[in-house]
Amino acid sequence: METKISTPNGMFYSNIQYEVPLFQRPYVWNESDQWVHLWEDIIARTENVIHGAKVPPHFLGAVVLQSTSSMPGTISKYLVIDGQQRLVTLQVLIHAVRCAFKNRGYGRLFRRLSSFVENNKDFIDQKDDFYVVWPTNKDRDAFRAVMNSDVDTAIDSEISKSRVVGAFKFFLASVDEWLVEVDSEEKASRLADTLFDGLELVSIVLQASENPQQIFETLNARGAPLTAVDLIKNFLFQRLDGDAALLESVHTKYWTIFEDDFWTSEVSAGRLKLQRSSLFFSHWLVARLKRVSVASEVFNDFKDYVFKSNRSVETILSAISVTASDFRRLSLDSFSGPNSLDPLPTLIYRLNCIDASTMTPLILWVLDPEKPPIPTDQLKLLCSSIESWLVRRHIVRATTKNYNRFIVELVDRLEGFDRNEAGSQIFSILKGEISESNYWPSDANVREALSNYPTYRLLSKTSLRMILEAIEDLRRGYPGLKQLHEQPLIRNKCTVEHLMPQKWEKNWPISGTLEDAARRNFLVNLIGNLTLVTSSLNSSLSNAAWKGDHGKSEALGGQTSILLTREALELGKDDWNQDLILQRTEKLITDIIHIWPSPTNHESSKYLKIKSSIIEGKTLFRQSIKVLVDAGILAVGQTLYSSSSKYSDKTCIVVEDGNLEVDGVICTSPSRACKVATGWQSANGWTFWRTSADNDVTLDTLWERHIERLL
Repeated sequence: METKISTPNGMFYSNIQYEVPLFQRPYVWNESDQWVHLWEDIIARTENVIHGAKVPPHFLGAVVLQSTSSMPGTISKYLVIDGQQRLVTLQVLIHAVRCAFKNRGYGRLFRRLSSFVENNKDFIDQKDDFYVVWPTNKDRDAFRAVMNSDVDTAIDSEISKSRVVGAFKFFLASVDEWLVEVDSEEKASRLADTLFDGLELVSIVLQASENPQQIFETLNARGAPLTAVDLIKNFLFQRLDGDAALLESVHTKYWTIFEDDFWTSEVSAGRLKLQRSSLFFSHWLVARLKRVSVASEVFNDFKDYVFKSNRSVETILSAISVTASDFRRLSLDSFSGPNSLDPLPTLIYRLNCIDASTMTPLILWVLDPEKPPIPTDQLKLLCSSIESWLVRRHIVRATTKNYNRFIVELVDRLEGFDRNEAGSQIFSILKGEISESNYWPSDANVREALSNYPTYRLLSKTSLRMILEAIEDLRRGYPGLKQLHEQPLIRNKCTVEHLMPQKWEKNWPISGTLEDAARRNFLVNLIGNLTLVTSSLNSSLSNAAWKGDHGKSEALGGQTSILLTREALELGKDDWNQDLILQRTEKLITDIIHIWPSPTNHESSKYLKIKSSIIEGKTLFRQSIKVLVDAGILAVGQTLYSSSSKYSDKTCIVVEDGNLEVDGVICTSPSRACKVATGWQSANGWTFWRTSADNDVTLDTLWERHIERLL
């Protein structure tokens, strides 16, 4: 067995083929779990190099190979025992990049990468020896089509649903988008450099006589892998000079903070789940290095920082410990501590609610114990500016893909100013941003988003709760000098409730057309129909009529001290109807604009494009399959398949007017079709039906993609 660290240059550039045995599973990597993170890591490293940083190669993991006998003068062949997903993805990625280079006339870069995905024809015995990686049999037609194509439209429709094809389309679109941003062959060559020798894999090569299964099982044994923080701790304490008593003292003073539940618990970071301490070090490094530090490279970046800083380990540990202690205190305060409405705890809480933790390096920059404190008025302005910018962008569904780079730019620019002006400077920076990635949405932009789109469907329940909590605190006079209630609302405790229920048909009937029903389905999901309750109502009360014994208004009024809810009950003391929903929506929008003010009149060109395309009676509500049919996402006559193993034999057909047919029964909604197919078992039809028996693309997934594409 031979183990070594290899780059793509070392693995792919020598007339070689890595063949995936037929018994291996097919290619299963996908966009949300693997492709997007790999691409972000590669681009982060490339851009750091472009900006002059010396960064180590990005580690991709391990592959296990077994050599096979080869005749002299032919392709050297290896069986892939483990790591086929990485190898196939790398080949498709490199091919997508070289296609993008070719389409832009970057001939030198195209030729440079071609040797990584094509073997020399003079060494080829059989035609498929041409490919450097040869996947398992199920993926071979798709892989061959992809590697022989240079545009995504050239893929035959019969294999277009393959994940290999999906990977190619994703990477080709991603590199095209990135090349538009960099707009330079010289910068594009840095991407080629990353693919050439900026990535690393551990390759374990077995001889023909060795047992591959034993190696495979050992590598994939169930154990607790070392985290980035484990590695950092080991690295720091190995560099400390002194006896055991000194090491114990330093550990107690500076490191035990990271051993409690707060730091060892897992938190979300975009689509990833990370230990909070690892995420903290990633953000801390961004604030210190002024460049993106991806999660997988935290340890290497930290080592690089220590080596270049020329500071003692104890000095570094002290700065980390103080910052971590302050951040922990503020994070715990952000829920219900005595200072929960102070600027920093509020900002931390709301960042978490809208899943914008990429902005945390700014908070750590503020907390840096080695820098002068920021004056109270400037700190308040800094927090309110970044919070308004983020919350407004979240409300209008503006892109978040540039946030990791923008926060580096923000911290770097702030570093050049006096900290006594930090708030004024960040306000000025954000006000001046006009690009799609960074603009500060206007009042009109926010009003349009909350008036004309189904807020409950488009925003997460966590962010909706946070927005309603902020309005509730405004009603209570917090933060401010004129408190109208004995205390602010305890955060993260209430649930979001519809005043007029989503399932209104039984107890809230209307006489009208299908368009009238569609209009109501849209209105019930506006913010004006939402409120906070201290505990969830049971389903019978939640869907009850508004008035009468055991009515919904009685149920809400009898169990709440929430001013926002009591205000709605007073407004609807006689009835709760669609006109009141619209009236209350306007009032709550005004409150939101007041809580998160903006100094700009900026509007997104993409947003305006959507706005002009939506006409009366065609608002976006998920209850209608017809929206997906009209958009060309579903086709009349298309078969949908059950995603449940219990009902794997069940299908339905999309018919005219966006209805679904199951066993000859016409159903007006996915859930109705689900009930017919399962014998009236209750289930969410949007997640029950998928587009193929071989994939996991549900109707819900199609809807989310449609909304993302529009917004």
